[in-house]
Amino acid sequence: MLSILTTAFVLLFNFYAATKIFADDYYSSGNDSAYSEMYSTVAYGIGSLPDKETVDYADGDIVGTSTQTIMNEVLFDSIINTSISYMSRKNTYSSIVAPPDTYVDVIYFYKNATGHDVNISQIAVPYRNIGNVVRFTSNVLDNLYMNVTYSSMNYTDINTYGTYDGLRVPSGDSGKKVIATIPISYAVSLMRVDTNVNGENVEVSVLLLNNTNSSLHNVVYRHGDYSTDIDIEPNAEYIIQYTIPVQDVNNQEYNQIGIHVDESSSYCVLTASRANSWIDIGTVSVFNLRNDDESPYDYSWSTGSWLQNSRTNFCIKRSAYESLHQFVSPVEENTETQDVLDDNTGNTNNGDPIAEDNNNPTTHDVIEEQTSTEILGATTEVEEIVEEDGEEILQEVVEGIKKGIYTLPKTGVVNTKKNTILMLVVLAVESYLCYSLYKEIRNRNASKNRYTNIRTKSS
Repeated sequence: MLSILTTAFVLLFNFYAATKIFADDYYSSGNDSAYSEMYSTVAYGIGSLPDKETVDYADGDIVGTSTQTIMNEVLFDSIINTSISYMSRKNTYSSIVAPPDTYVDVIYFYKNATGHDVNISQIAVPYRNIGNVVRFTSNVLDNLYMNVTYSSMNYTDINTYGTYDGLRVPSGDSGKKVIATIPISYAVSLMRVDTNVNGENVEVSVLLLNNTNSSLHNVVYRHGDYSTDIDIEPNAEYIIQYTIPVQDVNNQEYNQIGIHVDESSSYCVLTASRANSWIDIGTVSVFNLRNDDESPYDYSWSTGSWLQNSRTNFCIKRSAYESLHQFVSPVEENTETQDVLDDNTGNTNNGDPIAEDNNNPTTHDVIEEQTSTEILGATTEVEEIVEEDGEEILQEVVEGIKKGIYTLPKTGVVNTKKNTILMLVVLAVESYLCYSLYKEIRNRNASKNRYTNIRTKSS
């Protein structure tokens, strides 16, 4: 009997011990994150880099890992200091150096070692300090109130957080997913370009804006042959004025404006103050709003991994870059091709003047001559010839002249094709006249001969 009781006690003890090993005491401790075994953190990945037609930068300045590589190759345990605690974050996959218009992906890592399913209704990612270098698009709150408990100590924070939909994590499950994408912003914006044509110059006025909370030094503005270095105060505007010769404004070098910025500051979200000790909410990489089925509370925030060893992490820095902007010239280019004869200047394309000649018609006169239906003389004579013979071909030519199908040229007007036709007509008429004259002479001679012969015989 005693042995049976002893065996039952051992089994119950082992079951109880196993339950304690695989189930966290987060709720029983009063939502103390020190007892949470729902582990999580975030990583920064480079989703895409900008087109170099809009932003010029050096590839060697880029620091960071592509989102694709992180999603395919990086495991949760590889970015956590497991020798210290699953709550301690390594300094990996958490810093980016890249030009504006780079899209940074925020990748959420998780591992459930609680022994039961965990429902995370919301994920909060701290973005303090990086507003100078990124452009938030949505799901970001500037003054989110965060309240957590760790080792019986209460910590609060009011700061900038991105809030995103959570997920349900089955017991023993681990994984990762992209929960946000934030673009790196431009330090300097080109707000406006005004132009005015004044005589032989184009007056240009440019308005720039410093988008950061820091002073920017040695910002280089260039446009064609014009270039200047400027300093811009935090969040301040700056006006640049200069002139471009009208004759140069449409040259290729003036098609584009460049603004070169080289910052030296990194903007970091987290800062650790002391080794091997979590004493500041500002070192936590992510927060989870838990609402498990067994929770005695409606909602409660728990902490993800934190930083240690007196360092900063989750930093974003703009690399040196030059933003490129199209310049629209206020002077229209003369793209029309000149005719051989320029009616306005009296010059040919090569600039040589055309001597005035009353016998040499202008282009306008030539067009009128070509469309004229006027019969230019000798029509009556041709009609008489046609009436005498009745040849259909010549009649057709005369009718064509009357109707304007065939037009005789004026002096000085050169039209090779039409002249050829007219010469053929004239030759045909002359041939006919010559033949008619020859025939008439021959007939008269024949009559004389017959008359002579008759008289000779009769005598």
